[in-house]
Amino acid sequence: MNNKLIFISNRLPVTIEKKRGRISYKQSMGGLATGLGSFYQNYESLWIGWGGVTADSLSTNEKESIQQKLKADYKSHAIFLSKMDVKQFYHGFCNRTIWPLFHYFQNYTIYDNGMWKGYQKVNEQFCDAVDAVCRY
Repeated sequence: MNNKLIFISNRLPVTIEKKRGRISYKQSMGGLATGLGSFYQNYESLWIGWGGVTADSLSTNEKESIQQKLKADYKSHAIFLSKMDVKQFYHGFCNRTIWPLFHYFQNYTIYDNGMWKGYQKVNEQFCDAVDAVCRY
């Protein structure tokens, strides 16, 4: 992993979906993925984040297959989040606490201990994944 550029964000530049038992991949639209997409593709890099499909809907074999495809085709590594993780982390703490605070809407900020614990749990998952893939 020497001299490799590492991107870590909530979402990957690719969205993973599972419909009718089939896994599909498509480029993520908007924001960070669009802005940095061509940049990270042109350098030796790795993008770490959530692919959009919940861990509850995937078997162990599907998760392994996804990781292989992401590494080979998208220079990415997925964090697998449960439905509850997504609810507490992204829809909860990120969108209902952090976003209002950082956009001057303090009166809309919600402080909830469950969302905070979910946020901490997911950040630990990200930390573990970064540690695992970045070891030399």
